Amino acid sequence: MNAEEIKAEARRIKTFRHEYIPDGLSMGSDPEFIVTTPSGKTFPSDIFLPAQKAPLVPCPYGCGARMNLDDPFECPRCGGKACYTYDQAKLERGSVQIDDNTSARCHRPEVWLYNDGRQAEAGMHPVTCREYFCRDIAHIVNGLAHAVTDFNKQTNRALHLSTVDGAPITQGMIDRAGDGSKVSGCYPDFCAYNPDIPNEGVADWGHHLYTYAGFHNHASNENLERLSSGFRSGDEKLTEEFTDRIKILDRTCGLVSTFMSVGSGGKERRTAGYGRAGCFRAPKHGLEYRVPGGSLLRSPEIVSIVTGMMRYVNLDVSIMKAIFEILPDHDEVREAIDTNNRAKALELFRKLIPLFVECNAWYSSPVAYRPPEMLAGPGSDFTPLFALLFLAERVDDIYAETTGDGLLKQWYALNPIDSPRPGRPYGSHARYKSYTSYNSSRPNGVITGFQRLLRESAIKADYDRFAASEEKKLKR
Repeated sequence: MNAEEIKAEARRIKTFRHEYIPDGLSMGSDPEFIVTTPSGKTFPSDIFLPAQKAPLVPCPYGCGARMNLDDPFECPRCGGKACYTYDQAKLERGSVQIDDNTSARCHRPEVWLYNDGRQAEAGMHPVTCREYFCRDIAHIVNGLAHAVTDFNKQTNRALHLSTVDGAPITQGMIDRAGDGSKVSGCYPDFCAYNPDIPNEGVADWGHHLYTYAGFHNHASNENLERLSSGFRSGDEKLTEEFTDRIKILDRTCGLVSTFMSVGSGGKERRTAGYGRAGCFRAPKHGLEYRVPGGSLLRSPEIVSIVTGMMRYVNLDVSIMKAIFEILPDHDEVREAIDTNNRAKALELFRKLIPLFVECNAWYSSPVAYRPPEMLAGPGSDFTPLFALLFLAERVDDIYAETTGDGLLKQWYALNPIDSPRPGRPYGSHARYKSYTSYNSSRPNGVITGFQRLLRESAIKADYDRFAASEEKKLKR
């Protein structure tokens, strides 16, 4: 499609919005992190984190302490009192007694922490707003960071929580860590380009000297549940409507996860068969998109943009058609992702920018699309897309630190987080919304890592020049 055809298609999409999926979208994830030694090797998380069946829950007041399910808890760090439980009777009662004089309020856990063999992993409840999604990821990073810090103090180690796609591990560490660390991933998974045959990954993880982390995106609504149910039961083949969703996600989330892949393990991860283009599972709630790697978890703005794209393309069927016309070649997209070719992935994604701008499909607003009557003219607010491209151009500089203090600063993870309600660290869409409000105030001084860089360094001038250049290109 040339520039005029893109504009015409964008006008059509903005005018004819009747193809929206009507029942919204719930999103979730089971993000994985790798704990690394100072030399960059993996330290097995099952040594200090429990199994998934008995997870830990971070203190609801954000101080980093952790509790077991169903245990009434008075936090030794912040004094908060809570009991996380799935027991309906306790939840209906509203509180349980810690002792004769003290009671704790009952909550369902919002996030929970456990090991997945070598990796540190977390669960979270599905949400419909991706800014709540980001807030829960912040809560997860907070809990895991404190778990690593406490273990370091107990054992006199210097481990780091890392957001990388993969990291090396020694055979001796695998053997010592037990059977739980000799497996990786949940197989089988499938490929949207050939969904009848399960993907084949590494045959023997017990002798594969690399471990990998994924940022798998889960999506659910009645339409996705319906489309995946027959395939899951084995009674039916997947419809083209379902596999097209995954192919569109490759062209958006998949390409972004490739050109934003920084740190170790990206190429190795996909060479091993994990996170290749079209990779998915069909759980009972609908769709698990398994292409993105753990390196995307390095900052709230990247997580926000990726989950925003997932929401947008799963709700708007009409923009899916336009994306296929701009990037029709499946093999070209698959090759960029499967070989982890960052330059090629960015080149392909750039072709979509004019369409996104013309449709006002930006990905940092609290809602990922707007009805026709709320749409402004072309280019009224597309600075977040420029921010994404700018981050891609400078990602090695801006996000060089994907471990330790660099990661924790991005998510504000080692400071107590004021919480408007127990179970959630402080945050709102305002925290992730504005990429260019350099001087705007934020409650409690909370701003994104990208905003902080713009405020505190000469990078602001670089970004302004970059954004002006991109805007001129779009207006040609």
